[in-house]
Amino acid sequence: MGKESSLAPRAPETPVSPLQAALASRAGTILATLGIFLCACAVFWSTRTYAFLNWDDKVYILTNPWIKALTWENVQAIFTRPYFQNFLPLHLFSYLLDHALWGENAGGYHLSSLLIHALNSVLCFLVVRRLSGDAGIGLVAALLFAVHPAHVESVAWVSSRKDVVSTAFLLLSLRSYLAARRGGALRPLPVAASCAWFLLGMLSKVSVAPLPAFLLLWDRMPPGRGGRPLPWVPALLSKIPYAIIAGVLILVNSRAQVTAQAAYAHEPIRYLAVKGHAVWNYLALLFGREGNPDYDLPGIGGSAASAVDLAGLLVLPALAYVLFRWKRRLEFLGVA
Repeated sequence: MGKESSLAPRAPETPVSPLQAALASRAGTILATLGIFLCACAVFWSTRTYAFLNWDDKVYILTNPWIKALTWENVQAIFTRPYFQNFLPLHLFSYLLDHALWGENAGGYHLSSLLIHALNSVLCFLVVRRLSGDAGIGLVAALLFAVHPAHVESVAWVSSRKDVVSTAFLLLSLRSYLAARRGGALRPLPVAASCAWFLLGMLSKVSVAPLPAFLLLWDRMPPGRGGRPLPWVPALLSKIPYAIIAGVLILVNSRAQVTAQAAYAHEPIRYLAVKGHAVWNYLALLFGREGNPDYDLPGIGGSAASAVDLAGLLVLPALAYVLFRWKRRLEFLGVA
C-alpha cells in the first residue's frame, strides 16, 4: 500500500521564474525596495530646486499662521478647525513639520513630498505583491508607480501634498487588512490597525473614502486559486468602522466646503459631465498624454462632445463588468 501511494503521480508544480525566486529571499526584497526607492528619487530629484507656485502655495504655506511655529496652540488649531474650506489636518501638520525644518525654503518642502512618494512606491510593491501573489508583478507595478507622470502634480506641487500623504496611509491600511485576511478569517488586531491607518488617510484627503468598498470586493472575490471568499455577514460587519470614519469626515468636510463649491455642483447634468470628462482625462494621463494643469470645464448642450463626456461615466463600470465576466479577478479588482 505504501509503495503504491509513493508511486502515485504528483500534481505538477507551478514553475517559478528566476526573478520570483530572487525576490522571494529577504535579500532580494531589500534590494527591490531599495531600487524602487532610489528610482522614484532619481526621476523626481530635480523638484528640489523648484519654487512655490502661485496656486494655493501662498495660502497653505507662506501666509498660513498655523504652521509658523511648532506650538500646542497651532497643533490644536490644525486638528480642530477647518482651513481653506477643508478639514485635512494631517495635510497641514506636514507643513508645520516642514516649516520647523526648512522655514520658507521651498526646496525642503519639495524634498519632503519626494521622499513620501518614494516610500509610497515601496509600499506599492509590498501591497501588489501580496494582492497578486507574484513578486515580479509587484516589482513592475511599483516601478511604474514610481516613475509615472501622473504623479508629477502630487510631487512637484507642494499644495498637492495631501495626495502623497493620503496615499501613504491608504496603502498602509490596505496592507494591514491583507495581513488580517491571512489564513482566511479576519484577525482583529490587523483590522484595527487598518482602521487606524484609514482614519489618518481620511484626515489627509477624503478621496480615500472608497477603500472599504474595495476591501469588501476583496473579501468576496479574493484572486488566486487559494483565495476563499469571506462570508457576507463578517465581511459587512468588518466595514462598519470604516463607514463611520468615512461618513463623519465626509460630513465635516462637506460643511466646511459649503462656501467653496463650484457653480456646476448645483447643476446635476453638468456635474455628471464634469465627472465623465475627468474619467477621459485620467485615462489619457494614464496612457501618457502630455499633462496640463490648466484645463477647461466641459460645456453642456446638445453637442457630441457633451455626450462623450457623459459616456465617460460608463467606461470603468463597463470594463469592470467585462473583466468580471471573464473571471479576471485581479484585473477586476483593480478597475473596480
